[in-house]
Amino acid sequence: MLPLLYQPNPPISSSVPLALQSSPFSSRPVGGSKSAPKCKGGKLDIRNTGAPLVDLSSGEFDISTLQGRSLLVKMEVRKENRNIRDNHRRLLAEKFELKRNLYKALVRDPTLPQEMRELHAYKLAKLPRNSSFTRVRNRCVFTGRPRGVYQLFRMSRLVFRSLASQGLLEGIRKASW
Repeated sequence: MLPLLYQPNPPISSSVPLALQSSPFSSRPVGGSKSAPKCKGGKLDIRNTGAPLVDLSSGEFDISTLQGRSLLVKMEVRKENRNIRDNHRRLLAEKFELKRNLYKALVRDPTLPQEMRELHAYKLAKLPRNSSFTRVRNRCVFTGRPRGVYQLFRMSRLVFRSLASQGLLEGIRKASW
């Protein structure tokens, strides 16, 4: 049962644009209002934005009924986009690897004439930026996190620890001696 501080969401009229509706998950109200919600004792007070007062400390509210669920979807899409971009860079780097290595070797070869070396340097510069392996970033396949990623498993240390503690990674167990 929800605490008394909860006020049910008013029905959203179709005439109000989605951008002007307030989001209980945002750090500031949507729609240009300068007053920000205040957080006191675990309760998020967003009365000045027109959204309901929700008791966050109890954790007894349904995310599907809140107006801010689109923000969570956007966050997930950003993570997927990062992984998609990284995967695209990996494919380009693999595709242009031979050309790039050939041009680099020809540019560095001191026995070739200067004009030929400059021509190959120009061709090297004209290759796509994302075709270089230095642009590839190891990311967690679950969260998109760029730091603390174990290369062998392609997952972040946080995901690795949670999956290993649940016993979902075969052959991995906590060390004890």
